[in-house]
Amino acid sequence: MNGLKNNHYRIPLFYVVTLTFWFSMYTCVPILASYLEYLGASYDTIGLIIGMYGLTQLLLRIPVGVVSDRYHKRRIFITFGLMFSLLSGIGIVFVQEVSWILILRALAGAAAATWVDFTILFSSYFAKEHTTKAIGNISFFSTLGQMVGILSGGWFAAAFGFESAFIVGGIAGAIGLSCRFSLSKIPISVLKRLP
Repeated sequence: MNGLKNNHYRIPLFYVVTLTFWFSMYTCVPILASYLEYLGASYDTIGLIIGMYGLTQLLLRIPVGVVSDRYHKRRIFITFGLMFSLLSGIGIVFVQEVSWILILRALAGAAAATWVDFTILFSSYFAKEHTTKAIGNISFFSTLGQMVGILSGGWFAAAFGFESAFIVGGIAGAIGLSCRFSLSKIPISVLKRLP
């Protein structure tokens, strides 16, 4: 029983994973177009690169959900999502070719497509009557991560240059990925019944 009680920290840990996941993908949002223009990309290309994030999500969100439901391996998809967010954030620091940045933004869209697995795994920790509250809580942290990521990305870029925003996003992605390995398989609904 004591081992189960010690798992109570995993709900706050899931919040940290969620916040850093979205933070890592959104630090580049306020500066990406300016950075691409600085690299000499045309406006058509800039639009394509920025839109690639949404296009990849559109193409992958349903297939990811279907495969995840079929094999019930939510944590694997969460791991891939966190790895993709890390790579898409920090990768821009190391490449300055527009075609590579296009691929990295597609990777960020693939990461975002795994969000369904975050919500399903997190809500499974709660009894059915508490799933609405669970989704509300996790949605708060996803939005908070996006907002803080955008604000931080703009601030770091203004203070230290474009690359700093990408580095900060990569660091957040690495934190989220390292925390993910401590997520529990034990449904928290079991923990809630403990004294």
